[in-house]
Amino acid sequence: MLQIVGALILLIAGFAILRLLFRALISTASALAGLILLCLFGPALLAGYITERITRLFHIRWLAGVFLTIAGMIIS
Repeated sequence: MLQIVGALILLIAGFAILRLLFRALISTASALAGLILLCLFGPALLAGYITERITRLFHIRWLAGVFLTIAGMIIS
């Protein structure tokens, strides 16, 4: 259950980052806010991508999945 909540938080943060970066063309404050959010949530979003997407591709190869999960934890 906690993983689902964490995934939803990261999903919302990802959309917020994209929205602020698209607004960055208009406002410098939005660009700064988008950059700050990207620095805060970027590693966690990357770690989530590694552990969720790539690990499923290597589901049969258990050892590769373990290493990718550890890499995702280190990044976050």
